[in-house]
Amino acid sequence: MKKTLLCSFVFASLCLGCSQSKQAEHSTRETEKSTKAVDPQLQLWVGQYRGITPCVTCPTFCDGCEGSTIDLKLNQDQSFELIRTANSGNKKSETFNGKFAFNDDGKLQIQLYGVKDRNLIVWGQNYVEVIDPNSGRPFDVFEDFQLEKLS
Repeated sequence: MKKTLLCSFVFASLCLGCSQSKQAEHSTRETEKSTKAVDPQLQLWVGQYRGITPCVTCPTFCDGCEGSTIDLKLNQDQSFELIRTANSGNKKSETFNGKFAFNDDGKLQIQLYGVKDRNLIVWGQNYVEVIDPNSGRPFDVFEDFQLEKLS
């Protein structure tokens, strides 16, 4: 009787131990998958940005030019919303929605697809900067093209 009881106890312990090992292994795999799915470089970009830039046709603020307010939201799924509002008397605004893609291996530059003008952006610490789409370089007065990260 003692042998039967002892054998049953050993068998149950082995089954329980193997079951827990498989659950722990499955949990580890799920954690690894979720960790790989989050791109840390993409996370640096995700957020809301705002700034005032020169008008679309000007490389600097012209006399009497109040520029445009730029609101840019970059999302985890690499979609964006850009609202460009003229600060002149008519307060005309344009809204662009689309996808963005990285232009370099370091993921420091993106292109906004669906935006015709000023669609190249580089990442900076707590800001992004609109760069000249023709040259791929910063504008001469680059400070005028920086958008502050709000969130």
